[in-house]
Amino acid sequence: MEILLPFLNRHDLSQHISASMSNILTHQNELIQQEKEIEKLSRLFDALPSNFQLDPLPITCQLFDSLLQNVPSIHHYRLLSSCLHLMKIEDRLHRINKILLIILDHEQTIELRELLCKLLNTIDLTTSMTLNVDWANIESAIRSQQDPKFLTYIWRFLAKFDQTNLEQMLVRTLSIIQNNDELLLLLTIELKSIKIFVTMPSFWHLLQRALGDSPSNTDRTRKCGLYLLKQILITDEYQHIELKDDQFNRFLILIDDKLKSFWMDFVVLYEALEDSIVHLIKPLLTKFDRLYKLSLENGLSLTWLFILLQRLSKTTSSPLARWTVRWFLQSMQLPDAQVENFFFQTVLDWISNNFIFLKGDEITECQSMEQYLESYFERWLNSTSNPSACLLTFFSRIQTVKWSQTSLVRLLYSFRTFAITNPNRSYFNDEHIKVLSTVLLTQFNTYAPVLRLSGYSSILDIVINLFDWSIASKSSNLLRFLTFFDRSTFLSKHFSNISSHFLFDIRQLQNLIEEFLSSDSINTLSNVRLFSFDNDILKTRQIAFLLDLLDIHNIDILKTVFHPLIENMRTAYQRPYMSSNHVRRSIELFSNLIQENYFHSSNFVKDWFSSSIRLITREGLNFIKINSLKQPIAFAKLPIVFLMVGNHGDISRYLQELIHQIEEMIQQQTGNNWQTLLILFAHSIDWLLINRLAEFNIEWNANIRTLPLFSKLLPLLYQSQTNISYADILIAKYLLIANHISSIETCEHIVDDLFKASAKELPYIFRAIGVLLHYTQITNDEKCRLIENSISIINEIDHRMPTYWPCLTAFCQAISSSITDPNLLNQLTDWFIQMFDKSKHVSGLINIIYESIIPVWIQEQQVPSCYLSFIVECLIFGQTYQKDKKQQWQAEQLIEQDESFRLLIIHTHITPEYRYDRNVRVLIQLFLLHIWPSLHSVQQNDIVIQIIEKHRLLASKERRPRFCTNSLEHRIMFRSLQCLLCLLFIIEDASLLQSIYDYIIETIMRENEPSLRLLSEWIIVCLISKDRTTRLNDLYEYLRDASRHKTGTVCAWISIASHVANILTDKIEQIDYINKIFGYISPLLIHSNFHIRTFTCSTMIKLLEFIERHHLQNETPYEAYRWFKQTDEKSELGRYTAKLRSLFLYQFDSTRDFSLETIFYTLPKLSLLAEDEYLLAEWFIELSQKLHLTSVITVHNISTILQSCQAGIWRLTAGGKTETGGQQQDDEGSLTIQHKANPYPVVEALDDTELRGSIKRTELILVASLIDKQANLGGLCRTGEVFGVKELVIDSIRILEDQQFLNLSMTAHKWLRIKQVQERELKEYLLDMQAQGYLIVAVEQTVNSQSLYEFQFPEKTLLLLGNEREGIRADLLSLVDATVEIPQAGVIRSLNVHVSVSGIVINFLQLCSCVIWPFSKELYRKINCFLALGIWSLLSDLCEFLEFTFFAQWWSRSDCVLYAYPEDVEKVRSEHAIVIMNHKYDIDWLAGWIICQRLGIIQGSKIVGKQSLKLVPIVGWCWIFTESIFLRRIWESDRETLVQDLRKVLVNYPKKYYFNFLLFCEGTRFTEKKRIASMKIACEKGLPELKHHILPRTKGFTLLLQGAENRIAAVYDLTVGFKKTGAVPTLLSILKGHACQAEIFVRRIPISDIPQDTEQCSNWVHELYQEKDKIYDYFIKHDTFEGQGVPRVELKRNYYDLIVELSWMLIIGLPSLFYLLKFFFTSSLLAQFIIIILIFIATIGVRAMIAVTETDRGSHYGERRKED
Repeated sequence: MEILLPFLNRHDLSQHISASMSNILTHQNELIQQEKEIEKLSRLFDALPSNFQLDPLPITCQLFDSLLQNVPSIHHYRLLSSCLHLMKIEDRLHRINKILLIILDHEQTIELRELLCKLLNTIDLTTSMTLNVDWANIESAIRSQQDPKFLTYIWRFLAKFDQTNLEQMLVRTLSIIQNNDELLLLLTIELKSIKIFVTMPSFWHLLQRALGDSPSNTDRTRKCGLYLLKQILITDEYQHIELKDDQFNRFLILIDDKLKSFWMDFVVLYEALEDSIVHLIKPLLTKFDRLYKLSLENGLSLTWLFILLQRLSKTTSSPLARWTVRWFLQSMQLPDAQVENFFFQTVLDWISNNFIFLKGDEITECQSMEQYLESYFERWLNSTSNPSACLLTFFSRIQTVKWSQTSLVRLLYSFRTFAITNPNRSYFNDEHIKVLSTVLLTQFNTYAPVLRLSGYSSILDIVINLFDWSIASKSSNLLRFLTFFDRSTFLSKHFSNISSHFLFDIRQLQNLIEEFLSSDSINTLSNVRLFSFDNDILKTRQIAFLLDLLDIHNIDILKTVFHPLIENMRTAYQRPYMSSNHVRRSIELFSNLIQENYFHSSNFVKDWFSSSIRLITREGLNFIKINSLKQPIAFAKLPIVFLMVGNHGDISRYLQELIHQIEEMIQQQTGNNWQTLLILFAHSIDWLLINRLAEFNIEWNANIRTLPLFSKLLPLLYQSQTNISYADILIAKYLLIANHISSIETCEHIVDDLFKASAKELPYIFRAIGVLLHYTQITNDEKCRLIENSISIINEIDHRMPTYWPCLTAFCQAISSSITDPNLLNQLTDWFIQMFDKSKHVSGLINIIYESIIPVWIQEQQVPSCYLSFIVECLIFGQTYQKDKKQQWQAEQLIEQDESFRLLIIHTHITPEYRYDRNVRVLIQLFLLHIWPSLHSVQQNDIVIQIIEKHRLLASKERRPRFCTNSLEHRIMFRSLQCLLCLLFIIEDASLLQSIYDYIIETIMRENEPSLRLLSEWIIVCLISKDRTTRLNDLYEYLRDASRHKTGTVCAWISIASHVANILTDKIEQIDYINKIFGYISPLLIHSNFHIRTFTCSTMIKLLEFIERHHLQNETPYEAYRWFKQTDEKSELGRYTAKLRSLFLYQFDSTRDFSLETIFYTLPKLSLLAEDEYLLAEWFIELSQKLHLTSVITVHNISTILQSCQAGIWRLTAGGKTETGGQQQDDEGSLTIQHKANPYPVVEALDDTELRGSIKRTELILVASLIDKQANLGGLCRTGEVFGVKELVIDSIRILEDQQFLNLSMTAHKWLRIKQVQERELKEYLLDMQAQGYLIVAVEQTVNSQSLYEFQFPEKTLLLLGNEREGIRADLLSLVDATVEIPQAGVIRSLNVHVSVSGIVINFLQLCSCVIWPFSKELYRKINCFLALGIWSLLSDLCEFLEFTFFAQWWSRSDCVLYAYPEDVEKVRSEHAIVIMNHKYDIDWLAGWIICQRLGIIQGSKIVGKQSLKLVPIVGWCWIFTESIFLRRIWESDRETLVQDLRKVLVNYPKKYYFNFLLFCEGTRFTEKKRIASMKIACEKGLPELKHHILPRTKGFTLLLQGAENRIAAVYDLTVGFKKTGAVPTLLSILKGHACQAEIFVRRIPISDIPQDTEQCSNWVHELYQEKDKIYDYFIKHDTFEGQGVPRVELKRNYYDLIVELSWMLIIGLPSLFYLLKFFFTSSLLAQFIIIILIFIATIGVRAMIAVTETDRGSHYGERRKED
């Protein structure tokens, strides 16, 4: 077009355009033709250059208007834009105004308005300067906040022409609009200057809202606000801004020189908080104190500080959120209205979250959150001028916050503590009581019972201590508030105080009684009274409360108020005209008053009621009997009040009359009215037999129960009755059966009744079934049917329903008696198994079952053998629960620690949920110890063997599952050993003891977990005490053969040796033992293993102390060994020996400390087990008293030595050092770090004046900032310390936390001064050191370098060391004074780069796709998935060493077979995953790619590899584009790289596209030399030896797993093996066409099964590789994975890679061959010769690259020591 422009006639072109526009207008009714014309004209305009000028055309206005009128679409955009440019200026301005009006018209379509907004950008600036804008319309649109997006477009357009009007408009609207901050910010940013706004308070309020935590704020809102603030701070004209905030009498904004640092810190903090990178935020937390101090000193509004706190609380880190709350509560100065307002509006919302009160890893040492709250309340209420108003606001705010149950309970608990410590403040009035009543009614309904109990008690204690009791009698809400609390539970301890402030008002009492009687409630007797809000109960409590204020001798008032009611009840049945409802309500009132413990301890009122009711028992029962025929539901339970206090004769007469009347009704055939009386009879007799059994049992069994009447009536109960519900009939029927009314016919209907009954009736039916199971006339088949259907019904009820638990309890009580029928026992056994499975996610099930069954077994003194397995299950019972459950349990434990709450829980018989599972273990342990002598020897043996097998199942190497400390597997093993230890005390069978002994010996031989090993040691000591002769010889033998055992085993036997002396009581035995044991353990003092030496030294010292205590110095070799007690504490052995002896392990006495408290509480606590493993001694005492059990083992530990011991375990680690869980390494392990911003951070050497006084340091400084290998730096540190180097300079002092560095430095870093100089700062540092007189010497090979042996080093020398791969940079070499080199035999440096054309083309396409990344990451990833598929499926050139699936499958005919579960194969296609593979072969990775290619997931394959791989042409570049992760093998940088790169991958990853990360945990390819080196480390760590793998590196995998954020679903463990029948598995074999046969064993491991904790995850990886080693060992022996229990899966080849390869051959291969042949036929001989030479060189290069993949040519990485 550019070429044709000079030849175009502008006039002709204008005419052509006019004609085309005319055609468009002509074809308005012919849409298809019109669209064609529009398309042609649009193409013409597109072809014209933007600077091509045409004269205005009149027709353009008509066309533009026509298009607008017909609602143009996006493809009309070019034509509309051109029409505007071809108009006259005045026409154009008119159309622009029209465009603005259409955009502002919200009734227009979104598409049209967006098109016109886009059109505004094409308008020429110079032609719109005179634009006549309807400013009022725009301002109105802004104020109405319609369509912010379109307003922004218009604003941006108008900002080009008229800044003044826009500024004035924004000034007018800023103070009006307060709920659309993003719009106002965007409008403000478009203005050239904001000078006019900085003096407006509304502008600063806008910024505060934008930067704050408003729910409407988005990231863009906050970024806009921060951008404006930064623009103000960096602009010179805004150096001083000062605006007052009248609300809080502070400066709304204050910018001056004094606060310059404040605003700099504010911006830095805000930006860090927006990034939400925790490790960057933590160092900045100290700035908050400084900002707060500056705010107070300069009177600046605290809103700016609160903005930062809001952002900090929103980070993903729970410790940071907790730190935010604690800092606010601790740091705020009170009183301060702004602080109080922020507390009410924001901090309470923070506190409402559960995690605020969690125990976790905190940033700084701190108290509990409750203590911070108590302190805040104290300071706040003691300083404020109007605490009453503040508290009203506080509790009103509590009503509106959405609380979690634990957080509200803990908040109230904290405030209760304040109230108790500050009583009689008179802060509360009637309004407070009203608010708190609402809190009670609305907040606690769904809480766990203990938490609800705590909430109620806390609120009551708060009111008691803070209420103004001088207004008690005037309060209209206080009396009703107090009736929310059960008298006997809550009010007893406070009643004397409460009653002393109330005045008795008989009129008020009469009104309450009248209200009660006039109401028409029926179900007044509630089963749940403790937290009841039933209106009748509340009214009864109010009446009782007023009655309790009576004088003890004031009977006149009682007679005045209640005698008319009693008289009415007495004569009611004689006066049919009297209201039955009034009398019924009177009876209900008396029933409530007598049943509940509302009254004062004198019981004066209650006794008067009882005596009065007793006199009218006969009349009252007659009234009930008569009226029950009319209202059976209302009167069924009404007799209870008379049955409670009535005489025996009156009640017997009543029962006989009921029976007689029923008989008469049946004889007279008066219908089914007799059913009503039978229901009344059933409830009455059931209550009597439960509550007055001694009086009525004989009469019932002798005179009533055997009456033939009942056997006839029960089948007739099914006849319909209009005024009686089926539920009432069922309840009455089964109450009679439960009380032994015999009827064979009922058994035929009971199953139907089970399925017809609701959950309300089921407990009555189950109770009756319990009776029927013992009837001999019921066959066993019928009993089995009853049990089977009962279980079915129980399983159908949802456990979350309140009715489930009464039904379960009733059923358990029904089956609690001994059942001998085998079929019934089998049914119950199956049900127990179901319940155990269900208990894994429902707590409390097993607790209820065994609390019902155990009392029966105790009474019968026997246990059915079929239940022994369940007893064993209960001994080790207990699950690990989710975080929300743990939070609730932590709150319950906190509540129980308070003595008053603990007594309250005991009084109400509520069991905290956290004790459910633990109570099962306590109950069964006590029961087993109690019942053990009554068990048969076979049963005893069975129990012990089952416990051993439970432990063996988890501990066995062959079947050991992955577990970590405090995992469920670990806990079960620990519990098993606890049970065996307890049973040792009562087992008398020698063979059984020997079985335990043999198994524990086996356990010690393989167990490395300290807490489990300790219990095993204790068991061995106890068993030695029972057979000293034989087992002491075993001890000596194991110690003599120590060199043949693992480190952990030897340490265990040494520990046992230290305890055995305490069990010997005979002096001769003691002397003999000491003499022998010294001979066996003394050789171990020079053992090669550090742990063994440490344990031996500690044991030796303990035995020496034993000799001194028993005065055996002369009979033992005391003098020869006593020098051990004087071991130098500054030596490494001395320090660690002292540390080991400080742990409880060597303070423990196996005989003295043998108690339930030690076994189940002290030992788990000292061994750092989780808190839910602690079983308190008080629980054993409580349950033993409840069930009348006698414990043969002492409950409490008589010694207090263990209570003062340090908690911690001695964990065996590599490198001869120890880790004590939960404790710091030692005092020397802490680093004295000087946190300096300039010039460089320094880690000083330890202050060791005595030890270092003799050490002389040289002036040599080692600069190793360019070195990035941890091992090299560790070695340098150690070498530098040995040779007295003054200072070591490194790139990052964080390397001091790296375990690989620590293993190599061997504590040298504690004694050497270490400075951090990062690589970017190195140049400046060298210049500084030169200025201080240091000679800079570089260690590098250069032209001028001198030999190290010839160079003369001056005293002040700085030695600059280069990078392992790249040496020293050229810019640094120019600064050095000299270079030296170490003479070498030779140096080889080579670089071989080969690029195939096909790969380059794909790489180019991938590079082009990068432009899509900023706009759509999903689309970019989809495109690259397909492009990567092309790369991975190719082999277009023999040198493309990673593109082999074509050659492997089609050229060499190699095959790969999969062993995996089919469901796992399907899952891998539809989930993100991490793939772990062994690295034993040259081409094991190729086997994995073949499988990925066949599964169709190769396009999502990514790697975690070393950084140099991304430089590999084509393949490496493809990995970059597909977002693989590359590491430098420097942990400090790799740690962040892993997390950040993984998060980038996870964000916006396309749906239905899945990736997998390939990871070689071994870090390098397997060689025998590397395996031997790694096994030395494994031996030191106490890890089993691997035959076919290198010890895995775990840090990368752990961090990758933690960074996955639950987005990665599973880990796939691949074990690759190549069959011997195939070719040698090398790359050369593939290229030669030889077929390799691979097999892959695949296991899918869900992420949920892998622990997230770093240490536990590391253990998991080690155990995974132990299993992989066994799997591969099987393959070596059988040449196949067949027989491992996993099915074989054949994956057919697909043709994708074949098609791709053939395509590249056609596109590139054939043309290349053609031009090569043409070149040979047309070129000279010299050119042909050169080409042949180049091809030959390329072939050699290809062969060399293939050789790189061979194992023998692999790197030496991994042949040295490596970290865990």
